[in-house]
Amino acid sequence: MNWDWLLGFIEGEGSFSVAIRRDKTSRCGFQVMPVFQLSQGWGEENKILMIEIKDFLLSHGINATMYADNRGINDGIRNNQYMPRWKIHIYSLENSRRLFRLLNGLEWNTKKRNDFMVWGKTLEMMERGEHLSREGISKILRMRLDNIKHVGRHRINKKLLIEFGMLDEYRTKIDTSVHCGKEASEIGGNVE
Repeated sequence: MNWDWLLGFIEGEGSFSVAIRRDKTSRCGFQVMPVFQLSQGWGEENKILMIEIKDFLLSHGINATMYADNRGINDGIRNNQYMPRWKIHIYSLENSRRLFRLLNGLEWNTKKRNDFMVWGKTLEMMERGEHLSREGISKILRMRLDNIKHVGRHRINKKLLIEFGMLDEYRTKIDTSVHCGKEASEIGGNVE
């Protein structure tokens, strides 16, 4: 396995997003986390592949979490079409920055590079502590939302947009795919 191969896999199966959650212990009332995710279908071969990817990342100083998302086929997700998947997540700022530095110099072949670059700008803002204020979170939200051409599979929390006074401004992008009941909002990636 090498970085070029992994980048191709990420372009097909990965996502870069930011989770924003209410947090009463935070001075601004919210927690902001970078999210990198890879997912792959169920099965022993895919499990072995995901373990190899996790080990490859670890060999480059990137700690990732791998788990089985084994929700059942008939649990109501995606019109009863959801299939169990293997997933790899990176949530920490430190590991996200390492991944960004290693992927940034490679040649991308898809539009996913746009999500990646916005994710990188978000990481820079977080390193400067901008995510610790409502103003900084608002900038992160706007940057992520402005990158979305169409909502598709992006999860957007309507309550969060109301909280930051952005609902009317972004209504045309979210009317078809708003998840009102979620406390977390992941914006800017293909979140399943």
